[in-house]
Amino acid sequence: MSGPNNTNPLERDIALYLESILADIKLAINTGEWDPVRRYIAPEFTCEPVFRPCATDQDISQGLCDLEEYIKMCRSVLPAMQTEIVDVVTDVDVRHGRAASFTTFRTVGVPEGVVRHSVGRFQWRRIQGEWKLTSHMSARGMEVE
Repeated sequence: MSGPNNTNPLERDIALYLESILADIKLAINTGEWDPVRRYIAPEFTCEPVFRPCATDQDISQGLCDLEEYIKMCRSVLPAMQTEIVDVVTDVDVRHGRAASFTTFRTVGVPEGVVRHSVGRFQWRRIQGEWKLTSHMSARGMEVE
């Protein structure tokens, strides 16, 4: 679902494209198969760890970590972890080559048997003509089930 500020067709198309990449990243998170999505992640990508069992003290103090390594660490500690995107809205600024996707997630298995809803923001930049994911930040949700 493209954001409310995407009034022109180009911005809507880009928003849908970025949201399809997020769906592929969600699949990589759930399966551990990162090859199909690595090309969409900028070399300077950063994320803020939300699940303490998966992050080192250094990660938390710096507020940054590598997405793929962080998810691998989470899956090693919490193998039942699965996530799904419940909703996503993407705002695109074509002129400045930036976009932001705001997501609602449903994650199970953190810990096993627990369902959490959380929100996240993915930041995108157009780098050498390609849209790249540059950062992710999320707020951990409460246990709901």
